[in-house]
Amino acid sequence: MVQQQHAGPVYGLSRGWMPNTFFSASGDRHVALWNASTLEQAPFAVKLEQPAYCTAADPSGNWLLIGTSAGNIHVLDLTGGAEVRNLTAHQNGVYHLAFFDGGKKFISCGADGLLTIWDVTAWKPIRVLPLGVHKLRKAIFFDHEKFIAVASQEGKIHVLDTDLFNEI
Repeated sequence: MVQQQHAGPVYGLSRGWMPNTFFSASGDRHVALWNASTLEQAPFAVKLEQPAYCTAADPSGNWLLIGTSAGNIHVLDLTGGAEVRNLTAHQNGVYHLAFFDGGKKFISCGADGLLTIWDVTAWKPIRVLPLGVHKLRKAIFFDHEKFIAVASQEGKIHVLDTDLFNEI
């Protein structure tokens, strides 16, 4: 087995936009794409100004989101290979990103305790939900995206509906 590595801690892994690939986000300020069959790095890499905490590729393969330790979300156009936006998202780190609604929307989980719902067309927040003062680490959609569960540093799991984002 070939072992690949970053020059710093790996904070996040997510599926790639191509079959059998995945992204890694690292404290060495790099995001890399890996071939899951060969475990070799694919010819794609991004270097940032801050450590990268998480990534998310949209289902259509058009966009890659990268969350950083500074609270920014970098939006890369995967078809053109360039950064198209640098969104100010959270006061501190962005720990998790996920597309939903067929890639029309995405969520960001922040160190500031905010869950933000974004519109991809305008690249603007639709809703900002304060779920506490503790870091929000991870979120998953379930029951055909009718609900979202959000993990908090304080030990709570917040469950919300995705229609009005009311906490259940």
